[in-house]
Amino acid sequence: YNEDEMLQKFVDLYTNDNNNLIYKKFHNIIKSSKKCKGCNKCSYDYNSFPTLKISLIRSNTLIGPIHPDYEIYNALINRVCFPENLSQLLSPSYSSIKKEFCKNCNNLNEMIYSNNIFTIKEYFIINIDRENDPKNEMMFIFPEILDLRKQSKCIINLYQLAGVICKKIKENNANINEQINENSKYICYFKIEKSN
Repeated sequence: YNEDEMLQKFVDLYTNDNNNLIYKKFHNIIKSSKKCKGCNKCSYDYNSFPTLKISLIRSNTLIGPIHPDYEIYNALINRVCFPENLSQLLSPSYSSIKKEFCKNCNNLNEMIYSNNIFTIKEYFIINIDRENDPKNEMMFIFPEILDLRKQSKCIINLYQLAGVICKKIKENNANINEQINENSKYICYFKIEKSN
């Protein structure tokens, strides 16, 4: 339940075991917290990750495809802006509130979950998981300059988009679950520093 103590335990554990170049340049830290609605006590946990995984969950539209405004409505409801929707994107498996046994008050109470990026190293890689959107119908909008300084006082840098790897799928792709076939391919877009 002590935030500083949990952070110190995490730092001691990870710094001793991961004193290498990859950890120093790529591993970032997420702070997770859960608050019991019964006793208002908050517990904390820290985890290290080399890439930030964001699961896109396609929303079901309320109107059918025969509706005249279907295309416009569908496009609006299936847009995800990063970092504006960051808190929802960091823990899509949680409904942010769920019942759980609290060790502090010894009761089954509602817990409020939240995840925040605590620190980011020199390089920040985002992995967009489209398992629930295999046809790439959702639009993921990300800025060229990423400012996450509001997430944590430990984040002091701005991050510039350097590259994107995407899977391009043709409309007539019959087997959407195959990794690569004649109807899909991976494309890499990257920024050339000299010409910007």
